[in-house]
Amino acid sequence: MVSQEADDRIVVTVLTGFLGAGKTTLLNRWLQPYAPGEAAVVVNEVGEVGIDGVLLHGDGRTIDELSGGCICCLVQESLVTTLAQLALRQPRPRRLFIETSGLAEPGPVVEAVGYGNLPRRLRLEAIVTVVDPVSLAARLGESPVVAQITAADRVVLSRSDLASDAQIAAAEGIVRGLNPLAQII
Repeated sequence: MVSQEADDRIVVTVLTGFLGAGKTTLLNRWLQPYAPGEAAVVVNEVGEVGIDGVLLHGDGRTIDELSGGCICCLVQESLVTTLAQLALRQPRPRRLFIETSGLAEPGPVVEAVGYGNLPRRLRLEAIVTVVDPVSLAARLGESPVVAQITAADRVVLSRSDLASDAQIAAAEGIVRGLNPLAQII
């Protein structure tokens, strides 16, 4: 077991949420306090053209894009390879954020972080799911949405300034029903 003081593994946060929920906006906010090279990002794009990667570039950030398929199935081998290469980079980043596409279930991503010797270099801190309270109820029929919420350690209600109190309460109720242990932010 690695002691907390000696734990120099890269801290990993997996960021999930349905399409348009606000993942990239939240990720940009999270990246602001990090100096160039301190944080790395792996972004999954289902299409061949990476929009989120373009939105995230800047300030010396390390952005690895996995495109052309869903991170949870078609590009999982590429994810493991990318994680292994990132873990060996010098200088090594302190933080790694993995932003999945809205179509991805988080389970296979977590499996990739725990593959082989990667846990010696990477430490999964949290699975964070971003939820838009205005459209959550309508999106529940989409299979990854339920998996994203049930796997989350934290659920961030995005765009709450555009939601009514009733929509926020309904979203919190849905999240609590699917994952009573998740912290709702």
